[in-house]
Amino acid sequence: MEAQISEAETELRRTQKHRESLYDDYADRLMSERDYIYAQNRYKEKEASLQERLSELKRSCQSIQEEEPSANPWLKNMLRFRGQTELTREMAEELIEKIIIYNSTAVKIEFRFSDAFRQLEETLSGKQEGRA
Repeated sequence: MEAQISEAETELRRTQKHRESLYDDYADRLMSERDYIYAQNRYKEKEASLQERLSELKRSCQSIQEEEPSANPWLKNMLRFRGQTELTREMAEELIEKIIIYNSTAVKIEFRFSDAFRQLEETLSGKQEGRA
């Protein structure tokens, strides 16, 4: 989410810079007044959209940071194993509901708290679709 915030801030700065440089193009007669006004309005709309997206991302990030881990069992368990690079027995017991082995090449792993994870995933993908 922090990467998305950084991307949005960069895009906003770039859009503002482009909008500010339009007047120079207009003054140098590189574009007509009609084109200048049209481009100005488009950049203003894009800036407003980016500002809104940035605010939404910051609010979401803030709410995630403020969420009490004990209120979300999935988050609580994930934070407990933060920084782990290998699966341990304890992690498997806490995070995996069941493992189904179909044959030598097909395995299905069902995780505990998959609903909470799916909800977070949908929230994040919805925010990404909103920016596209």
